[in-house]
Amino acid sequence: MAARRARAAAQALRAGREQHQAGRLLQAGAFYRRVLEAAPAHPEALYLLGVVELQSGEVDAAVARFSQAIAARPGLADAHASLGYALTLQGKFAEAEPALKKALSLDSGHVLAHNNLGNAVMHLGRTDEAIAWYRKAIAIEPRYADAHFNLGLALRDWGQLPESGESIRTALRLRPDFPEAHNTLGCVLWESGRLPEAASSFRAALDLRPHYAEAYFHLHCVVLDLEGPKAAIECLQRAAELKPQDPALRFFLGMLLEHSGDAPAAAAHFELVARGSALDRARLDAWQYVKSLAGQRPMLVGSPVRGFQVGMDAAAHPGLVLEFGVRMGASIRQIAALAKQQVHGFDSFAGIPEDWHGEPRGSYSTKGVLPSVPRDVALHAGWFEETLPRFMARHPEPVRLLNIDCDLYSSTRTVLELLAGRIVPGSIIVFDEYLGYEHWRQDEFKAFHEAATRHGWAHEHLAVSFSTKQAVIRITGRMPR
Repeated sequence: MAARRARAAAQALRAGREQHQAGRLLQAGAFYRRVLEAAPAHPEALYLLGVVELQSGEVDAAVARFSQAIAARPGLADAHASLGYALTLQGKFAEAEPALKKALSLDSGHVLAHNNLGNAVMHLGRTDEAIAWYRKAIAIEPRYADAHFNLGLALRDWGQLPESGESIRTALRLRPDFPEAHNTLGCVLWESGRLPEAASSFRAALDLRPHYAEAYFHLHCVVLDLEGPKAAIECLQRAAELKPQDPALRFFLGMLLEHSGDAPAAAAHFELVARGSALDRARLDAWQYVKSLAGQRPMLVGSPVRGFQVGMDAAAHPGLVLEFGVRMGASIRQIAALAKQQVHGFDSFAGIPEDWHGEPRGSYSTKGVLPSVPRDVALHAGWFEETLPRFMARHPEPVRLLNIDCDLYSSTRTVLELLAGRIVPGSIIVFDEYLGYEHWRQDEFKAFHEAATRHGWAHEHLAVSFSTKQAVIRITGRMPR
């Protein structure tokens, strides 16, 4: 009897595998369940049924099934790896990490476990570790497109845009029909200031996936600068048709419609936004602020490089070009290409000096590694209050253009106070985190307006961007006190 049951279980397992390989999940699952009727603790049947459940979208059931398989055979590396992956799908990244590491302790060449461990630690904020895990996966399987793509995502998060772009291009060479990779490459090119190439990448993503709302949104940021508001509105209208209840899309569409003179059409979008999250309401608040500005309404821009172009074009007087908050050097390279003079970058390269809206102290650290920059860029490593006074003692010139990417109120205040005597009529200040996020009134915005009041800076907003949170401000004179 026992031998007959074992033979029947083996036949059912074999049939289940055949159906599974043919993509017939329902039939495969039925055969695996037949195995489990004969042998309830059969580790392979438990594991394979978990795979079927995972592929069918039954993630909770798959987690339970993989756990049963591990209990039946603790040394089954695939079950540990699949459990870790399923836990990442549930958003349980801290639980996924030990499961994936256990899989690798049993099978050091398990390429999926390496990749998924990278995904887990990436979500836990440990980008440098994620990069290492993805590279291990690629070393084992150089043609693993997902690992190249994930490495590109991590390198982008790390601020290494050229390296990120190369990894994503490798993924696309391996899998040309990869819409997420085309979309992400577009984002990397957008951040790098290569707008026509970014537009081509977003359109390639849309050719593969015509209902890709995220790609339409990203494309609007680029065409706003390349083609103007009408083309950007068309992109956002397509995105909003695909995701009509998305308040972020409706905000950007309403803002551009109102900026273009169609306030009635904008109002319907803003009604939905007003019922959204704290972030949605903060964007509306920031837009009300922009509309309240005296004089000519500032230009709306969609890309970081366009903000720098507006600022540099307006920076007519000679003087210092400075950046505070360099990290991996993406923005300072763009500024240097536009400035045609020496640019000085200041950063501790140890991350932010205090907690900031959920970001812990030390976030955005480069671990002390200075980025590669052009010869016309000089980097000054250390805390602003230490490096800036020494620099100013050697450089008496006024500020021509100042890019503040400090994020924090305290750091921005330090910079503005130390440079107050050098900020003169004609000085341009570009802020990277000025408006359009939940806490926008508490950080760079607050530090600037306090400094403007203290020092009597009359000023005008030349450009703002809700997609980048930038503002470009020109000091126009001194107000009487």
